[in-house]
Amino acid sequence: MKNKLIFYFFAWLLLLFVVIGAYVMWYNAVGAESIQILKVSSEIKAKTQDSVRLALAKSQLASLSSEESTIEQYFVSTNDVVPFLTQLETTGRSLGTEVRVVSVSATPGTPYGHLSVSLQITGSFNAVLRTLGAIEYEPYDTGITSLTFSTTPATGDATSSSPVWSASAVFSVGTEDKPAVATPLLLPKSTASSTATTSATTTAL
Repeated sequence: MKNKLIFYFFAWLLLLFVVIGAYVMWYNAVGAESIQILKVSSEIKAKTQDSVRLALAKSQLASLSSEESTIEQYFVSTNDVVPFLTQLETTGRSLGTEVRVVSVSATPGTPYGHLSVSLQITGSFNAVLRTLGAIEYEPYDTGITSLTFSTTPATGDATSSSPVWSASAVFSVGTEDKPAVATPLLLPKSTASSTATTSATTTAL
């Protein structure tokens, strides 16, 4: 009887060690898997954050591109200077004035360059003022940097005719490109012809 009790005791003791060993192995395995799961979870979280940041960066880039495109519409491209000057002359004719481009030069600037456009606007006082306002408030980065007025007596019946006004104005116009140095630009054909005619007349005199 005593031997049986000793046998059962050692059997239960052995079983206890086996159970404890199995539990330790299971615990270690679960711990290792938990660590692996945490690692994978951290990687997924990091990649998710990267994806969110990438999507946000793309959204901001698209927004900046749209804003840049909108801003560039307010600047005259250096390739479109002649059409722009022709547009100024057309604006003057539509308002009853003669707009003559005296000179144009490009000056460097940051982040955009500027054109210095010298104009002579001739007509009635009200028409000259309207033309100045129309040019200054064109949908471009435009501002008047210099302005002087002069007037000449009207020809014919002085009681029925108004004097002719002339405004010499210099406009600063933003350009899309940035020239490296100040560079004279070509004038529209109408202006060039007018200048050549004036020079020829002066020489003849």
